[in-house]
Amino acid sequence: SVFTTPNADWVPKFAVAHSEITTYSDGRWGYHEYSRWPQEFDRQAFHLACIPRYPPKDAPRSAVLWRTLQLEDWKVVNCGVIGVGLLDGELLDSLVDAAEEVINRFYEVSSRASGPWRKQATFITICVRHTIDRLRILPAFRGVIISLAAHVQRLTLELWGLVKWIQDIHDVVAEQRNLSGRPWEVLGAHTSNPSLAQSLHRAGIPVWFQQHLTTRLAVYEVVEPMPLPQDFSAVPAHPRLLLAKRDLSGALNVPGEWQRAMHALVRRQLCQSSLPALLDADDHREPPAKRLREGAVFIGEPSSSLGPAAPPEPPAPRPPDAIPSRQFYRSQLVTVSPSWVNALSNVSPLPQPRLSVRFYFAPPWLVDQLEAYPRDNKSTRYMHHWLSIRTFCRMRLFDRTIDGRPLAISEWRDALYGDYAINESAEAAPEARVPREKLRHTLRENIRLLFGKANALPSYDVAAQPSLGKMVITRESLNSDVETQRRVIWDMYETNWRCEVLALDALLVGSDRWSQAERWEREHLVSRIWGSGSSGLDIIPSDGDEGRVWRWSEPPEAGWEGCRPHLAAFVSVLARWPGAPPILQNASTIVQVCSPHQYTSILAAAVEFYVRTFVDRYGRLPVPPARASNAFPPSTSSLTERDGCIHA
Repeated sequence: SVFTTPNADWVPKFAVAHSEITTYSDGRWGYHEYSRWPQEFDRQAFHLACIPRYPPKDAPRSAVLWRTLQLEDWKVVNCGVIGVGLLDGELLDSLVDAAEEVINRFYEVSSRASGPWRKQATFITICVRHTIDRLRILPAFRGVIISLAAHVQRLTLELWGLVKWIQDIHDVVAEQRNLSGRPWEVLGAHTSNPSLAQSLHRAGIPVWFQQHLTTRLAVYEVVEPMPLPQDFSAVPAHPRLLLAKRDLSGALNVPGEWQRAMHALVRRQLCQSSLPALLDADDHREPPAKRLREGAVFIGEPSSSLGPAAPPEPPAPRPPDAIPSRQFYRSQLVTVSPSWVNALSNVSPLPQPRLSVRFYFAPPWLVDQLEAYPRDNKSTRYMHHWLSIRTFCRMRLFDRTIDGRPLAISEWRDALYGDYAINESAEAAPEARVPREKLRHTLRENIRLLFGKANALPSYDVAAQPSLGKMVITRESLNSDVETQRRVIWDMYETNWRCEVLALDALLVGSDRWSQAERWEREHLVSRIWGSGSSGLDIIPSDGDEGRVWRWSEPPEAGWEGCRPHLAAFVSVLARWPGAPPILQNASTIVQVCSPHQYTSILAAAVEFYVRTFVDRYGRLPVPPARASNAFPPSTSSLTERDGCIHA
């Protein structure tokens, strides 16, 4: 057979999926790179044939999508794991700008899109933002970062194809207009279906028709198939990312099938990102009952050998310094909104938990200044060393090659203290030690192994100068600068709060058992509680001022109306939880337009339900969202229906 074309001046060499689909060192998929190279036409993905061949003239930020990624675009990051890094910061910013440009463009034409195309654009947008968050947050090996950056390019170009399809080509196809005389500057597609070839030709889409060579075939010019451009890499990526190494059935040659399979492979191997559970499955089981010893006597029970029972003693008064995981104390450095203060105070104090409670990030009260609670005299050391290990602590939550389990309070104290020296010749905990002391010794050694030996983090150094955003922090500057202390503590509050919401939601709705696509959509909805909505990876607040926007203002505080979308997202998430109060049903719509009084009532009910549910499941107080001193409410002028279109 031969390929002929009525409206293109070249014939590409086409991909065949019978052997394998490989990711190369530039992150592209070679001849299978559908965002840059024509593929077999798929009616369910008509927009792929509409991807622009060149940067649109009215989209100045899109040029980076055609850029060939180089190995030098990966930069080493000193985070405690050897050999990992991030994408160059300026390049990442350019990719983010290009993605936002096309997302905004889709919003402009979305009213003309039918349901399936809108749904497809929504999911692609979720995938783009999830992949960007993965690039922004988690250091990785060079091949992984380059492949992820190329995937952002790929998905963003696919969105451009959707925009072109909806804006210019859909109506042409639907109305069967003839634009064969002026083909579009798009990728086009190949097909062996003569009817499809004719339809694509009439719509002005470059088409290559595969047909048998016969004496009746009229040929204007014979050309050799054109190979890939020279800037496409032919060196396989490391680690290798390939699909269908032995697809003997040829099933992946079905139009569109291999793209869906390859996307699933990328999501599974490069973008896997679920938080570890805050509790293990065994933690929900009751401990075994103790066996009654023969001759045991209970207090208050008559006994011939002990005489009359002694009167029961009144319970000892609660000490005033119950730890903040069981008793709420106000912070002197950050602010918690009244609804959260009331809900946390109403359930305090909590009884001693059956098991050690755990935290995803360092508990903020280990370094915070709390009212009526003594501050740890090592808090400055804790805070200073925290800045040195913060990136590693973020990374370990999602990197399955590192022990990412949430840590107990004592483990966080050891991690923040920063003594990671391991004496290889030292014996294990002596048998003579009491069980509690042996357990404490084991936990301390495990932390030293996790932070020190396995991941090469140095022990605490008084002279260390870690960074916070663009600031270099010394122990002296941290000790004297209250504003820097606020930023560090706010970061602890915010990250713990985001992780806990995601973890509790996954536990209650069972999303950890859903398909990856369904889970990403749910995590995307949850992430709208604290932001514009990106992904479940968006647990890391920005070091810039934009990361400290306050979203929990209450009437009559100035700016409270700008918080309506975030409360709407919060109650929308809670409404699906078991036992949600009736006031939260349909409240996501009501809070957008309700009176200040009704808004306050819904907010209080939502926060109280969240706090009580968290306490019931985890046996400790949740970490609330906190406000830094210079935080500001969201601008109501930026609250448009755009989020409803793209992020719903």
